[in-house]
Amino acid sequence: MKLDWQRINSWRLYKHGLLATSNNSFDVVSKVIGLQSQVLSAAELSLFVRMTSLKRNSFHTALKKDHTLIKTWMMRGTLHLTTPDIYQLFVSARKVNLLRWYRYFEYYGISEKDFELYIESANEVLSDTPTTREELARRLAEVNRNKNIKELITSKSWGSPLKPLAWAGYLSFGANQSQNVTFINPRFYIKNWKESDPIMALQEIIRKYLQVYGPSNVKQFTNWWDGGSGLTYNKKVFDTLSDELAEVTIGDWRGVILESMKSELVDYQMNDHCLLLPLFDAFTIGLERGSDLFQTLAKKFHKFVFRPQGWISAVIVINGSIQGVWEYKIQSGKLIVKIQGFSTFSLSTKNDISNRVNDFAEYLSCKPEITF
Repeated sequence: MKLDWQRINSWRLYKHGLLATSNNSFDVVSKVIGLQSQVLSAAELSLFVRMTSLKRNSFHTALKKDHTLIKTWMMRGTLHLTTPDIYQLFVSARKVNLLRWYRYFEYYGISEKDFELYIESANEVLSDTPTTREELARRLAEVNRNKNIKELITSKSWGSPLKPLAWAGYLSFGANQSQNVTFINPRFYIKNWKESDPIMALQEIIRKYLQVYGPSNVKQFTNWWDGGSGLTYNKKVFDTLSDELAEVTIGDWRGVILESMKSELVDYQMNDHCLLLPLFDAFTIGLERGSDLFQTLAKKFHKFVFRPQGWISAVIVINGSIQGVWEYKIQSGKLIVKIQGFSTFSLSTKNDISNRVNDFAEYLSCKPEITF
């Protein structure tokens, strides 16, 4: 199947729910598998651009009370918002990777046996009662009779010692207590917790990935899934799905899409669009740092979007290509937005951008202030 990048990128935007917004946050987040959330306000806006009927109180209720949204460490070891069904798939697929964290713990004097006990003890220590990091560290050290655990959790890179607990399905974020983050055990509020065979779980994640981020290939998936590691294993799992996949060719680039979606992609009718995507949006993160990106974002502008230390800028997407970045902050009841185009925008495009900013401002109950 031969296609062009403009069609593919417009198709991806459509499958991300960015060109036809949804009324159900559960469906939106499940569709993209997760929204990166180390900046929670950006993840909230990523949800809003896919679900314009979203209300701020319903977002925070879903996250902190109903737990229909979960915040925890997932793809690439980064924080994400996800849903209970996707999280259970993730935990199942990660069973084969869990012990890789052992080397990190070994450096701090924790043996492989102690590491396994540490993982399992989290299920005993954490419940549906929010627990601060300091309290969690103290209780895990007591249960494991290992003071190194407390020192590791409280004094080192604060996320790293907790990520394997999240990958095992024992840890997610609770509601903050004053300025302190808290953690809870998601198994207490996910009813009928289910895990499946790791390969079957990863197969299903690949299917879901291709439905939204495809066409893609195993290297691109591996970068998205785990920052590039595990390519050989992922290729084996991709190969088990060969009967379900159709090849896509664009110049020298080779990728695949689900066979069941091939005709839908070919028949897809592109429409003009102007989108403002927040920091760390799932669409931007999903772009391959290679040939397809060159058609989406000119190489000389890569540094404005993919910045040092993994920072992903808020972007302006016009008809399938990234044509600028934007910055925003809330100050004195105003949403202050600075627009930086990679070329001069027409008056019509400026009006479209202003309309998108107005949508954000209304959601955030702010007055918009835009600078081009």
